[in-house]
Amino acid sequence: VTIMRGCFGGCTFCSITEHEGRIIQNRSEGSILREIERPLRDDQDQNSDSQDQNNQDNKNQNDKNQDNQDNQNRDNQNQDNQNQDNQDQNQDQDNQDQNSQNEEEQSAEEQNADEQDQRQRADERQAEAAMRKVRQRQQRAEQMRRLRDEYQRRVDKPEKDW
Repeated sequence: VTIMRGCFGGCTFCSITEHEGRIIQNRSEGSILREIERPLRDDQDQNSDSQDQNNQDNKNQNDKNQDNQDNQNRDNQNQDNQNQDNQDQNQDQDNQDQNSQNEEEQSAEEQNADEQDQRQRADERQAEAAMRKVRQRQQRAEQMRRLRDEYQRRVDKPEKDW
């Protein structure tokens, strides 16, 4: 159930303002409750007789009329809000320009720090991989020494000791 739409922020990374507008529009409590109750009433309507259906149709028409009235009230409120928003937008734009510049500078510093951290982690991973290779080579060399010593011991021994 959607209860409001719009955003006055106009953030550069967000598209809500573009497709819902800068004006925040709220639905009335009655309109929201009617939308929630409508599926319940629809289920009850299927089991009722034609008189109940007529009553429901009248109620739905009344709900639509009330929704229209709510929409008209909301439109009037939105027009007032838009006038105020237009005044606020000029101030907001000045603030946003300053904030954007500050954020860009901070973002660049954070990005540089992140890149440096990533390079350091990559260097650490490479060093660990190199150490693993060195240990593997040392283990293979030790195995080869043991095999060579065992072979030499058997060659030097007389056959009767075998």
